[in-house]
Amino acid sequence: MQDLALNPWVENSLPLATFVICFLSGLILFVNAELFLLAISPLVLTPEKVLLIGSLAALGQVLAKVLYYFAASRAMDLKFVKKKFSPEKIAHWHEKVERWGWRVPFVTLASAFFGFPPYMILSFVLGVTRANFWMFFTTGMLGRGARFIIIVGAPNFTFKFGHFIKEFFQF
Repeated sequence: MQDLALNPWVENSLPLATFVICFLSGLILFVNAELFLLAISPLVLTPEKVLLIGSLAALGQVLAKVLYYFAASRAMDLKFVKKKFSPEKIAHWHEKVERWGWRVPFVTLASAFFGFPPYMILSFVLGVTRANFWMFFTTGMLGRGARFIIIVGAPNFTFKFGHFIKEFFQF
C-alpha cells in the first residue's frame, strides 16, 4: 500500500477516479461510494487530501442526484407519466413537501448525511415537487461532504489516535 501512495500516477489520478466512481455510485444503486472511499483512505494521508477527496466524492454524488432531480422535475410534463401518476398523487406529494415547510432543508441534510430517508428517493420527490434547487444542491453538498470527509479521514485518525493512546499508556 505504501508503494501506491508514492506512485505519482496513482496519486494524481485519485481525485478524478474518486469523482467518477462517486458520480456513478450516485446513479447506479449497486456502486458503493463508501466502500471505495474506505479502500482508498490509506492513500489519503494529509488533511488537505482528505478534504479534497471528500469534497470531490460529494460533488460526484450530488451531481448524479441533480440528474435525478431534474429528470423527475421534467418527467412530470410528459403525457405517459401524467397517465401513470394521477394528479391526486402528485398533489399529495406537493402537500407533504409544503407541510414540511422549513424542515425540508433539514430533512435533505439528514438524508444526504445519514442516508435516511434514502437520498435517491428524496431527490426524485424534491424534483417532482420542484422544491428549491439551490436548497437541494447546498444541503446535499454539506451532508454528503461531511459524510465522505469522515469516511475518508476516520481510518487514518483512528490509527493515529490509537497509536497515541498506545504510546501514552506504554502498552
